[in-house]
Amino acid sequence: MKAFREYDQTQQALQLTGELVAVRKEAEKTAADVPAKFKTGKETMTAQVNYMKADLAHRIAYVKLMALIGTP
Repeated sequence: MKAFREYDQTQQALQLTGELVAVRKEAEKTAADVPAKFKTGKETMTAQVNYMKADLAHRIAYVKLMALIGTP
């Protein structure tokens, strides 16, 4: 149950971080001046890094779950 719960939680985190990346990209498009563009660009990159971390955590949780189930 713990492995399945972890898999489910990482899946939700992956979805949320994906949505955050989309929101940050949209904010980057609407930024008016140069300092705002730099700030939103940095926030977008940070969101993308967090998305990659969430993706990796989700993949690891999947592998752990499949190892417990016995599926290769």
